[in-house]
Amino acid sequence: MFPMWRKTALLIAVLAAAAAAYEKPELEKADIDPEDLARFKEAYTFYLDGIGFEKEGSWVSASQAYRKAVEIYRNYPDALYGLGRMALRLGRLDEAEDALREALTLKPELHQAHTELGSVHYRRGDYNKAALEYKDALKHDPDDAVTRYNLGNAYRNLDKPKDALEEYEKALKREPDYVDCYYNMALAYEDLGKVEEAIAAYDKFIEMAGDDPDQQEWVNRAKEYKQSLREGEKGE
Repeated sequence: MFPMWRKTALLIAVLAAAAAAYEKPELEKADIDPEDLARFKEAYTFYLDGIGFEKEGSWVSASQAYRKAVEIYRNYPDALYGLGRMALRLGRLDEAEDALREALTLKPELHQAHTELGSVHYRRGDYNKAALEYKDALKHDPDDAVTRYNLGNAYRNLDKPKDALEEYEKALKREPDYVDCYYNMALAYEDLGKVEEAIAAYDKFIEMAGDDPDQQEWVNRAKEYKQSLREGEKGE
């Protein structure tokens, strides 16, 4: 079995499109007390501002907009979810956890919040709690490839490479072009001492990553790890 130090190379995936499902809720369908409707409508405008800033990658501005929406109308689960989502991306883990838990209290079916909570725990290094949250999310949406991928990473950090591989494979069935899965599959194969499978997964990752500038660091690492595996075979 190969050293587990390569865990440090694992990445959790953020929900880049997480906001899309909550972008334009119908105001007339909102279950709001008529006395609170004016405040909700005002909060809603800030919520939409948050969505816009988030799409632009302006996480600080998005966080401020979601926070304003929550200040105006506290019982706004989608705004709380947005606030928690942005706090996670800004590294404010305690704030993220508080907002996401409050969102789930108000709207238990907001299962994406479980994925984000899992990533809060993952960032803290509490992989057991991360796995539990990811599994809760998958109960509601078993086809969520991002959550499958993140659960695989949690399993691998828990020294469960076989379970990790199962999750990566399930993610790839749903999204065959999920390039990051191949990199982490290679790491899991290394953990199991399966050299040829690891090399094949690294090759697939390198091929699919191509010239993507965001992947070049990981491509270089994959080439380095692949070379070390080949040299290890020669030395046996």
